[in-house]
Amino acid sequence: MLNPIFYFSIFLVTISFSQKPDIGIKELLSKRLLSEPKLYHYPPDPLFINRPFSLDMVTDIPDVLIQSVSLFFKTNQMENYREISLKGSYGLYRFKVKTDEFPGKSI
Repeated sequence: MLNPIFYFSIFLVTISFSQKPDIGIKELLSKRLLSEPKLYHYPPDPLFINRPFSLDMVTDIPDVLIQSVSLFFKTNQMENYREISLKGSYGLYRFKVKTDEFPGKSI
């Protein structure tokens, strides 16, 4: 008889001290919470302010399997895309863009 009384009293104590969640499952699944962006990134405005900047490409493909990496891009003042060979290591390939060589206000 002691065991049922003991378990019942533990049950009552846990119910009386339990916390109520502030956010329900409906609120967690609502568009209001899930529609907010989780990553904020804004490039400087304008991007080209007569200062060099880097274009980076990151991959998890092993360096042994990569024969070459090329970047094709153009600015708003260029007619054709330019092909740039990238050199890198450990999955990071970087190209430093010099604004005097690539005129324009946007890529």
